[in-house]
Amino acid sequence: MKLVQILTIWLVLLSGCNIIAQQTAESTDEKAYDIAVRPTQAAFYSAVLPGLGQMYNRDYWQVPVVYAALGGSVFYWMHNQKRFDEYRELYKQKKIDEESVPQYSFDWLERAQKYYKKKKDLAMMISVGVYALQIVWASVEAHLDYFDTGNELGFEPVLMHFPDGRSGVAFGCGVQYNF
Repeated sequence: MKLVQILTIWLVLLSGCNIIAQQTAESTDEKAYDIAVRPTQAAFYSAVLPGLGQMYNRDYWQVPVVYAALGGSVFYWMHNQKRFDEYRELYKQKKIDEESVPQYSFDWLERAQKYYKKKKDLAMMISVGVYALQIVWASVEAHLDYFDTGNELGFEPVLMHFPDGRSGVAFGCGVQYNF
């Protein structure tokens, strides 16, 4: 009976090692396929649902940034749409009865409508731009997962003394490339 238990334990342990070894081994064909497909998938996921491509790339901190940018631009659009509708209604009321809105002139109401229409259109363009930018962002992040980040290129801030003997230091940055 003990022999059967020991053999079962060894069989389970050996099969587990075999599975782990199979998961870590990756051929060059599979890596090339991932390099080609991952950015496309990330872009597609971001197009379907904003922020999903960032989650696919495992960049979870970027999701709130995407939603804050989209939410801010949509809020800006909604605010301007509300103000535009408000002045549009006042203009219509004044057109029906000039004495209904005595504090505003026709000219002022027309200018207010034009102003909020421009702001509303700008907010819509910003929203579309943020949406497109987050798709590109997800795709670029997926590309950068396979980018070689060796030690050949370096960037570091430096403090430099003035060469002409003046007292004090200047802050600068240095870029270094090793062959």
